[in-house]
Amino acid sequence: MAACAYYLAYLAAGVFCVRCLLPWQAKINRIWLGLCFGTLLMMWLPALVAFVDAFSVRGHLLALLLLALVCLAAYIFRSRHAVRKTDKDDKRFLIYALPVVILLGALMAYLQYTHTIRAASDGSLWVGQATYGDLNMHLSFITSSVNARFPLDYALMTGQRLSYPFLMDTFSGSLYLLGMSLQMSVILPGTLFTMLVVYGYMALARQIVSSNKVVLLSALFVFINGGLGFLYTFDMSFGNLFSGRPEFMERLDTVMNGFYQTPTNMPELNLRWSNLIADLLLPQRTFLGGWLIVIPCIFLLFTAFAPEKQRYMDELDSGTKARQMVFAGIMAGLLPLLHTHSFLALGLISVGWVTYDLVRGRKKLYRTGRPWLFFLVVTLILSLPQLMGFTFRQVGEGSHFLSFHFNWVNAEAGGLKDGYLWFYIKNIGIPFVLLVLALFEKNKTWRFVACGAFVVFILAEFVQLTPNEYDNNKLFYIWYLLMAAVAADYGALVYRRMRAMPSRRLIAAGVVAVSAFSGSLSIARECVSNYQDFDSEMVAAADYARANMTGEDVVITGREHINPIVSLAGKRIVYGSSLYLYWHGLVDDERERDVTRFFESPEESLEVIKRYSVDYVYVGPYERSDYNIDEGAIAEMYPCVFESESGSVRIYKVTGGEEAAAEDEG
Repeated sequence: MAACAYYLAYLAAGVFCVRCLLPWQAKINRIWLGLCFGTLLMMWLPALVAFVDAFSVRGHLLALLLLALVCLAAYIFRSRHAVRKTDKDDKRFLIYALPVVILLGALMAYLQYTHTIRAASDGSLWVGQATYGDLNMHLSFITSSVNARFPLDYALMTGQRLSYPFLMDTFSGSLYLLGMSLQMSVILPGTLFTMLVVYGYMALARQIVSSNKVVLLSALFVFINGGLGFLYTFDMSFGNLFSGRPEFMERLDTVMNGFYQTPTNMPELNLRWSNLIADLLLPQRTFLGGWLIVIPCIFLLFTAFAPEKQRYMDELDSGTKARQMVFAGIMAGLLPLLHTHSFLALGLISVGWVTYDLVRGRKKLYRTGRPWLFFLVVTLILSLPQLMGFTFRQVGEGSHFLSFHFNWVNAEAGGLKDGYLWFYIKNIGIPFVLLVLALFEKNKTWRFVACGAFVVFILAEFVQLTPNEYDNNKLFYIWYLLMAAVAADYGALVYRRMRAMPSRRLIAAGVVAVSAFSGSLSIARECVSNYQDFDSEMVAAADYARANMTGEDVVITGREHINPIVSLAGKRIVYGSSLYLYWHGLVDDERERDVTRFFESPEESLEVIKRYSVDYVYVGPYERSDYNIDEGAIAEMYPCVFESESGSVRIYKVTGGEEAAAEDEG
């Protein structure tokens, strides 16, 4: 209850601030912008306090004082512009938008519940296909943030500063600290943020396209995306349709029950355009948090400067536009520690749009450029400390960041896996064909959108940003969220031009069905996926660790990504799974050898315990499977302080036991 009340205070403050600063925006958009801004404040203010105090209950109460100061500043610098009220256009838009927001919100709530350490009757914790890998990393950030001082230590690699964007997870850490269950602290933001993202995208698309019906088509292109992968899945599978069990049913069974056999994510077939809901918004929490903020930023920039579509902005003077750009700069400047890719994409979009705007208004450069200058200055003031202290630090310490790599995941030694255009056609499908054709139309709004979107596309197409080439999709999807609206609007234009064709409704229905089929299969697969993450004895070990270990204790464990000590209890370990560390650019071969050496020869590896200040040794099923472990020697050296019911999980306490072992050797 305290966690919900705390969050509601921030949401109310966000709505109040937007009401003071952006009164010319539609009321429905002010509420949406306010909810996003309030959420951003809750991510930041307790974290700021934690740099000088701690991420504790006291720190969160102190953050409320900062929140009051933010509200006071918003009131002092409030705009005197008349408040815009809801009109008929807004009400008609809500009739289209709200059902989509509620439907996709309900879907996400169900997926969050089934995919977030759902407890079974025997006490084990279960997840879904999409969260089987990523969730445990995010849980470690959430649980290790509680009562910690910032900057955070990387719980998966003790002694290493956490430079990964952490605000999405510390937001859940706030809810967890204030009494919400660990599971619900993930489910609540995952669901609410998705609803805000869906509404925000539709509000943005409304500014680009010609009608509310086209907004619906844009939303379908973005959220039920998937391309033409289903053609590969069901290719030549209808031959025995009337004899025995049809082959296409066997393939459908593979899609629904296999591990990553959906037609949107099959690397062996070069199908990589993952469904936005099933493969990104659900498992990739920083991606979701980034979209929560980057979409409002894009909306604010677009409504201030896009030609022909500046609804309710044409009558505003340049000073008022500058105010809107300053607010956008505040939100943009707070993005890097939430989602760096979104921050970069927003910067690239801005470069394209400001160039277009300056060329178009070259006779009045000062008036045109001043609001953009405000945006740039505010963004840089707020973002540079984050970039210098965290982002650039990670790039400098890691490996394989920032390298030339043409054509995203389609490139291979000596050429391309698929033809250049065919790669995007088969992955994105009909929307890609439509958006390319739209570029040849004389539409100022579409061209303005493309000038920003394709700057993102070009960088993502030529530069690999992280060790994982697949991660460039976090840029491609922002290019796509803009261009999908253009594709939908062009599709509506073609539909109108086909007025004389009696079959145009059938053709339109076919386009919708083909565009949504692969994505629908991916979402359906997630709805039925079910995988055990932690068994009941691992959960019991995590309960012991949470109750008996301090935040400073270090535990030596194996390197399997399913690790209850770091994920559920939030305790620091010597060296975690390469599933996370390698892709964050953190590779330490010496630590890996030390962990192996200790488990296999503990009596000869006492310096490992001393080097990493180890306080506990965790031995579970994965440790016994991954190492030729000498548990007998460990048991002789250190007292066992926890043993699960069947003995499959044991925890040994090093403090005191190490001295006894040294005396025995003497």
